[in-house]
Amino acid sequence: MSWNTDIVLTAGAADESTTERLIEVGMDHGAVVTFPQTTPATGEQARYTLSLGIDGENLDEAMEQARRLAQLFATVRESLAVASVTVLTTSEREYELQRPVYQELVNQADISIRIGRSRGRVHKIVQEPTFPRPAVVTGSTTLWAWAEVQKWVTEHRRGPGRPRKENP
Repeated sequence: MSWNTDIVLTAGAADESTTERLIEVGMDHGAVVTFPQTTPATGEQARYTLSLGIDGENLDEAMEQARRLAQLFATVRESLAVASVTVLTTSEREYELQRPVYQELVNQADISIRIGRSRGRVHKIVQEPTFPRPAVVTGSTTLWAWAEVQKWVTEHRRGPGRPRKENP
């Protein structure tokens, strides 16, 4: 039976020699390699995805083969680590590829409600240089990808504000 697998590897930073080596080793196994197009932001991991077909009588055999390949690909560079291994049947893969992928987009008012901050505070937050870039900007509307905003908020979460003054 034919199976499709995605092996995701992470590294501290993307570099050309790692990418070239992964492509070379991947091609030996019929893999398509997706690699970072830009340098990850500070603290982020570079993500490489190797997609390939494998054969196996059942899911256990396919998973074992995918696991061995993931370990092989991870040896290309010492700092590479296996982040995930996914094995799907061909029909499951086709279904996944046909499903539309939509980003959940939010405006400043949505962000304000979701993170529990005033609109004025959110207006200041979105102007911070580390805040994610808008996904959509039109003449009157600016929208952000909620997943990116949520990640940023989690990473920059501060404790509660200063304590309230008590009335004498």
